[in-house]
Amino acid sequence: MDNQIQVRDAALIVAIDFGTSYSGYAFQFYYQYEKDPTKIDSPQAFNSSSGRLASMKTSTCLLLNEGKEIDECCFGFEAEDKYMELCFNKTNKHYYFFRRFKMQLQDGQLPPTLDKQCEDNLKHGFTACLKESAHETEISLIESKLLLKPQLVEKLFRQATDQIIEHMKYILEESPVKSISHILMVGGFSESPFVQNVVREAFDGKNGLKVIIPKDAGITIAKGAVLYGRFPKIIESRVLRFTYGLGKSPRFIEGTHPEEKKIRSDTGIRCSDVFDIILSADTEVKSGFSVENKYLTIHYFQEELQLDIYYTKEKKPRFTTDPGCKLLGGLNVKIPNPSKDQHRVYVTFQFGMTELKISAREQSSKLPCTTKLTMIE
Repeated sequence: MDNQIQVRDAALIVAIDFGTSYSGYAFQFYYQYEKDPTKIDSPQAFNSSSGRLASMKTSTCLLLNEGKEIDECCFGFEAEDKYMELCFNKTNKHYYFFRRFKMQLQDGQLPPTLDKQCEDNLKHGFTACLKESAHETEISLIESKLLLKPQLVEKLFRQATDQIIEHMKYILEESPVKSISHILMVGGFSESPFVQNVVREAFDGKNGLKVIIPKDAGITIAKGAVLYGRFPKIIESRVLRFTYGLGKSPRFIEGTHPEEKKIRSDTGIRCSDVFDIILSADTEVKSGFSVENKYLTIHYFQEELQLDIYYTKEKKPRFTTDPGCKLLGGLNVKIPNPSKDQHRVYVTFQFGMTELKISAREQSSKLPCTTKLTMIE
């Protein structure tokens, strides 16, 4: 049976959206899909302890007991409330609290108070620092609550929204897809009225664009993932955010390659750290698309090729040591029948719907090579 049909007919599809600050989930039973494919459920609103915040997502927090095990009230707002209660009762010493999944262990202590941070870093308490601040008239402290005037909040938001608008304009101008007619705002930040207004002012009704903000935009990503789970081929192509490539050591070319990159091998003088591009940023990649690159052994009786995979925002990087190039992982390719001869290995990268498949073959023998991909955490 076709995999597409198997997934579509699954009794239950569940999608979990783990965010840095908030997390949520959505699901759909097959009987719901039969009646209305767009009918996708999400939980009732989560409520914070104060009752002032009701959200379709909950805080990305995890609380483990002294045995480092998951206990009741272990995730989300409940974990925050439970940990605050433990701290208040001074029984939190042996509990482990992960907040917003930055994976920094809070071993029995809440983060330092704002007042203490000011004393440690500025040598004065918060109130004294505020009086000397340019924002004295915009910030006030009432009954342990920090109140910010709207114009200051807007100024803080502007730092983020200005970058968002700039990036969106860049995408619209540089994207290989030129028939964009709608902008769909999703995610928790899209629920902010201020962010919505800024995006509308910048794009709605301009150059034929229409801005759409769905109800419960924060959970829309999870709902979209459920729909994708039913129909994986609904996304026909993707546009790459980064340029991907492997480190390579071709023959050294005098006058072209820098002297500091010159290395010696059994097969002659070579240039190290060359960025061998697989695909460049902003390239549209359709599902099933594949790229084949050739790599050579450079030592006698070389048993394997150890290829490092890099990525960068630059479209035409020269070397893996260029600013902005980052290591993504390593690819180990076993050479069949190693010998003194130089072996040519063709590595194929096939881009699937949500995965990358890598295969390799040795040219002369046409034998497949064992490959192992290790990603950097």
